[in-house]
Amino acid sequence: MNKKKQGHIGKRIKTLRIEKGLTQEELGVMLGFDKGTVSKMERGENAPTAKTLLSLKKLFGVSTDWILTGEGFKHPLEIDTADEYGQGLLEMLNDIKSNKTALIKVLSFFFEYKAKNLSTFFKKKDRKISGPV
Repeated sequence: MNKKKQGHIGKRIKTLRIEKGLTQEELGVMLGFDKGTVSKMERGENAPTAKTLLSLKKLFGVSTDWILTGEGFKHPLEIDTADEYGQGLLEMLNDIKSNKTALIKVLSFFFEYKAKNLSTFFKKKDRKISGPV
C-alpha cells in the first residue's frame, strides 16, 4: 500500500478515534498497541493489518471499505433478521444485484416499515408530532 493511501486511512482512523472521544493511548490499549503505534498508523507511516481493520470495524461500528477507501457507507446497514420485516428486507436486498424492480420493492418496503414503526411509536407513547413533518 502506498504512503498516500496509508495517510488517508490514517486520517479516517484518527477521525473515528476523535469522534469516539478516545486518546491515542486509549485506542492503543483497545487494539493491543502502544500510543506510538497508533500515532504512526494515523500519520500513515504504518498500515493497519487485516486483524486491526476488523478490530476497528467492531470498535467503531464502521465498514472496512470506508476505513480503507473512504467510499461507500461509513456505518453499514444493520438488519434485524429476527424481525419479519428484516427478513423480508434481507431477501429483497439479495435480489437487487440482478433485478432493478427489486430495488423499487426494497425502497417501498423500507418506507412502509419506517412509517409503521413511527406510527406504533407515537401510538404507544401517546406522543404528538410537532413541527414540520
